[in-house]
Amino acid sequence: MSKARTPLNTQPIRYAIVTGLGLIIDLGLALLLARSGASRPIASATGLLAGATSNFFLHRSWTFEGDKVLPILRQLSGFVLALVLTMAIRLLTLTLIRHALPAAGDAIALITAVCISFICNFLLLKRYVFARGKTL
Repeated sequence: MSKARTPLNTQPIRYAIVTGLGLIIDLGLALLLARSGASRPIASATGLLAGATSNFFLHRSWTFEGDKVLPILRQLSGFVLALVLTMAIRLLTLTLIRHALPAAGDAIALITAVCISFICNFLLLKRYVFARGKTL
């Protein structure tokens, strides 16, 4: 028998908790690298990859726990594709900030890019990666 799906009202809360942990890993590492001399795109991409690795396993086992219909490798490949799209959105956001607000500091630029990419990531995960019968 399959496990009952997580009630819809708890999924956003679980996503927020997991994402918050991922944010600490992601933004903390990105800021550390940026302040150590790494470029914003390299710092941001490295932070995103570190946070995303922990997020995949936590989302699969807890946030979207009832949505394990697809095999893990299929979900992982969808997650990686979603991550690539998320990274592209984040890097595009950083580029736009650099051109529109050249005086913006590392923290403002990185936090803005993280927030925009997290919204896009949630939608991709919810609708495609961990959704029953849908793939990205």
